[in-house]
Amino acid sequence: MGWTRRLFVGLVGAVSFAAGLWFVGIVSILYLAMSFRPRPKDAPGGAKAKSRIPIRLFLAGGLFVLSAIAFGAGGTYSPVLLFSAGLVAFFWSRLPVGSIFAQVVPIEESILLRSKYVPFLWYALAEVKPGPEDFPRAASSISGTLVIFVDSARAYALAKCRAMGRNSAEAQLLSRLKDSVSSHQSRAYILPLDAKSASELFLHRLSTTKIPEDLATRASSLPGLLVVHAHGGRIEQASAYKISAPAGSPSLPLGHKEMKGRPLLWELLESIGKRSRWPGPDAYSNLLDSVSATRGELIGERLGGIEGSGSSVIVQSLGGEKLELSRPQLRAIISIYS
Repeated sequence: MGWTRRLFVGLVGAVSFAAGLWFVGIVSILYLAMSFRPRPKDAPGGAKAKSRIPIRLFLAGGLFVLSAIAFGAGGTYSPVLLFSAGLVAFFWSRLPVGSIFAQVVPIEESILLRSKYVPFLWYALAEVKPGPEDFPRAASSISGTLVIFVDSARAYALAKCRAMGRNSAEAQLLSRLKDSVSSHQSRAYILPLDAKSASELFLHRLSTTKIPEDLATRASSLPGLLVVHAHGGRIEQASAYKISAPAGSPSLPLGHKEMKGRPLLWELLESIGKRSRWPGPDAYSNLLDSVSATRGELIGERLGGIEGSGSSVIVQSLGGEKLELSRPQLRAIISIYS
């Protein structure tokens, strides 16, 4: 149905309600709502593939009908409220609500990121570090959500939870990060980032982009950012984003789409490695390796030494290398690899 016909049907519905022709008005509004349903796409062989009508269209149509009924009954505020709610339901997919809810604020002296507008949503980020194996094979053992910067070949484990307070959120997020590398076959480590460092990674505007049909082998063609949810070495959900102009507030990429066939995470990481070089083991990898290997031991026996320096500490691994960490990072590492 074209826009001219839709406008005509809408006017007929409004006039019908005003004239007391409720049945005609309701039928007109429902017919108008149905006209916005997605058209079936052509399937292979010329057949028409069925597509479901979004529930929001039925909800919007019902709210429009209730608004008209309230108007006919002499309502003052209810017609406006119901009609406004109908407009929100109708245009929900085009509203920037996702980007608003994705904005976060860093919590000082912690690894926590809190949702800017939903105070009970919390997040934490940890950089993926490879062990002795090459990065794709090592990182493919991690379960959970991975945020991958395709251009720079960097991957981060993202944990999220719902909690009413900071202490509860920190305990849940550390538990989720620990679960992501709890497999005995894991050959990768994760380095928790303090809140400020984590938030600075996402000080850009993100816009969703189309995911290639063969994601596992064509991931290197993506423009900027890839988010995958993996379990058992297979990708269950994924979303892709373009990175554009800097933004004043950090926003996390939280969208997702179910993946058919559940491609292998290792194959996807291998594809990205053909475009950008993955990092190899570094001093932080050695530190995490020694901390992981000495689980169950006292903290004094797991590290060669700890020197305090304001908000940061100098940590010496058993291999003798000295590294600088923030205090929240050190606490998180000890909790994850305990």
